[in-house]
Amino acid sequence: MRKTRIRKKTRTRTTTGSKLVAALVLLLTLCAVSLPLQAKKKEKPAVTASAVIAGTAFRPPGLSLPGARVRVRPEQQKDASGAKIRDVEAVTDGRGEFAIRVPAVPMTWTVNVSSSGYIPITKSVMIEGEQRVDLSLMLEPSKGESK
Repeated sequence: MRKTRIRKKTRTRTTTGSKLVAALVLLLTLCAVSLPLQAKKKEKPAVTASAVIAGTAFRPPGLSLPGARVRVRPEQQKDASGAKIRDVEAVTDGRGEFAIRVPAVPMTWTVNVSSSGYIPITKSVMIEGEQRVDLSLMLEPSKGESK
């Protein structure tokens, strides 16, 4: 009879596996610590009430006027709390429409619409709170111009 030799397999441990596990544990720990910090950073800013001044600019004979410059200016430069209120500008879109967001404080605003080759037009709008005011503005061609 022949004796067979049984070789015992030995398992060698590498430090690579344990280093990988340690790095993974460290990464998970850092993520768990940073999540509460990120939650604090994502606090929503205070929402201020606003109103909208919207409208459409037309040219004779009732066609839209795209690319017209719209400037909305407050009659008073400061509101009741003393905060400075700035002018707001926009340009009409392809359908001649515009919409401008303004603070919802009781105030009169001056809306000025101008475009090259047309006589500028000005209208006053009273804002009393959170509301939307719609305007329809017809610009006439300046003398010597016909469009």
